[in-house]
Amino acid sequence: MQKRYEALRASFVDELGAKAVAQRFGCSVHTINALRRDFLSGSLPPLFLPLSKGPKQPRPATLQCKGRIIELRKQNYSIDEIEEVLLREDVAITSKTIHQVLREEGFAKLFRRTHAERRAALQMAKEPAEPAKVKDFAAHDFVRTSYGGIFLFIPLILEMKLDSIFRETGFYGSGQIPRTNYLMSFMALKLIGKERLSHVADLNFDYGLGTFAGLNILPKVAAITQYSYRNPHQAVVTLLKKWNAVLKDKGYIKGRHINLDFHAIPHWGEESQLGNHWVPTRGKAMKSVLCFFAQDLDTTYRCYSNGQLSREEAPDEILNFVSFYQKSHGTFPECLVFDSKLTTYKNLDILDKDFRIRFITLKRRGKNILQDIGT
Repeated sequence: MQKRYEALRASFVDELGAKAVAQRFGCSVHTINALRRDFLSGSLPPLFLPLSKGPKQPRPATLQCKGRIIELRKQNYSIDEIEEVLLREDVAITSKTIHQVLREEGFAKLFRRTHAERRAALQMAKEPAEPAKVKDFAAHDFVRTSYGGIFLFIPLILEMKLDSIFRETGFYGSGQIPRTNYLMSFMALKLIGKERLSHVADLNFDYGLGTFAGLNILPKVAAITQYSYRNPHQAVVTLLKKWNAVLKDKGYIKGRHINLDFHAIPHWGEESQLGNHWVPTRGKAMKSVLCFFAQDLDTTYRCYSNGQLSREEAPDEILNFVSFYQKSHGTFPECLVFDSKLTTYKNLDILDKDFRIRFITLKRRGKNILQDIGT
């Protein structure tokens, strides 16, 4: 449209020829002649369209929330805070519109507030927390979740008596989150394959996982990452004993061959008080948590673990496991299988002479092991 206007202006105002106009605007002479003919005959569309004017009055939605905006401003709310409060009240309005309303009403710029004043203003609009009672959630007919398959494990959880085990152990629980709901939250994260507890915030809006744990949503990051510090090691041992009793009744622990091994879990914190342990996946020693595991070889079920070991305590952990197994099952395991460096010769002598337990030690594989076997 602008090019047409400039071509006609050059033709009739500047009085240039058709050839000169065509050269200036990069078109043919026939196009310029046709443009002149249509302009003189009045068949061209209008070159200047009427301007569309905006509304002279505020929108009805703005007029409806005008009183609410003024009320919040009198409580020293900033424009962004007013917008946030209105959004929670299902009123979508921009900060620019709020600024115009306040300016028309004669409000001056908000003075600088302290952090305490800002916090007090936000607390006034704080909404009550959602109910978190188990009885309330038992009445829900439908919840939306991205992990619906997790509810298929509920029959297995009841069959393995995990609900009663959680209730009978001395783990920490609060009025808002009882111990069973805490442990079911950990169970939910384990079942969906969430490797890091600190990533639980990604599931804040999945009400299905919260319902699985008997809550509205899963506990927050601070609560779930610090939960292990609230429980003594004896509570974990009690849970393992009850769990072993169930596994034995179900036939999931045979006790004929038990695999024993250490596993180092690396710690990536900047200020770590942990000791250095060899991490095979990294090929070096680094700050890590040394854990001890026991697994039934025939059924592959894990029957014991301890994640509170130091380097000095590690060689004697095999004796702690034997004592634990004897108290849980009333008998000693028949045979233990472990690495040659898992314990000392002194402890091997105790296993052989005092407990009459057979054991198989796995020699470290080296470059010349095949040659040694051949000779």
